[in-house]
Amino acid sequence: KFTLTKLDIEGNKPAEGSYIYKNRSCTQEIDYITSAMWSPAVKANIALAMIRTEHLQGELWAEIYYEKELRQYNRVARCTRKQKPFWAPARARATPPPDC
Repeated sequence: KFTLTKLDIEGNKPAEGSYIYKNRSCTQEIDYITSAMWSPAVKANIALAMIRTEHLQGELWAEIYYEKELRQYNRVARCTRKQKPFWAPARARATPPPDC
């Protein structure tokens, strides 16, 4: 079984298609990131990942591959699970909506 999980990834490199690991040394692959982007509203690197349900507790690490000046690089970044929405402004729930 898999769970679609919201993640906050350290750093600013997009983690699209990266693999999720159980430890920093990247020895036990848990699963993968389905979509990721830098969010200017949240000022964070956010992602959605499919993770096996039995691995939801504990540390999560992403191995991110990126290109800079035609060279390939990789780095390992810590991921934290988010339970709440990435961004929920107060005006979204204002009743009645404020005048524009």
